[in-house]
Amino acid sequence: MKVLDASGIINLRDRELEGEFITVPEVKGELRDVQARLKFEAAVVQGKIHLEEPSLEAFDRVEAKADKHGVLPLLSIADIKVLALAYERKLPIVTDDYDIQNMCWIMGLGFETVAVPGIKEAFEWSKKCYACGKEYTTDISECEACGSKRFIVSKRYSGKR
Repeated sequence: MKVLDASGIINLRDRELEGEFITVPEVKGELRDVQARLKFEAAVVQGKIHLEEPSLEAFDRVEAKADKHGVLPLLSIADIKVLALAYERKLPIVTDDYDIQNMCWIMGLGFETVAVPGIKEAFEWSKKCYACGKEYTTDISECEACGSKRFIVSKRYSGKR
């Protein structure tokens, strides 16, 4: 069994979904393509995809880790829940989403790709105040030190596999 992200369904294109998966209900809302949505709904009816919710504790842990590494602004609620489900169940995620892959790397979770090569290194994101230079890994809109609303966003190398 594996955890399935929306990009894992979208990038299947004309191929069939093979295996047994779990995911969160919010993934369906990220499927804008009619073919992907129909494939998802058929797989749920056939029992290939089971819908589950992660615990609040797992969600909070993923959210905190993403915030600490500056990745939180790049993730949707569905992304955080998919990561939390994988973390809680200790399962790999099937995803072509580089931000989710980056979080898998940071959290020590496995991932598999469908149509794109997986990441080879992880990054942490940060914001640096344009005026005073104070650095933040959390998503803020105003510098706590000087009040400036201008930031330089940068990424730092976090590690290689």
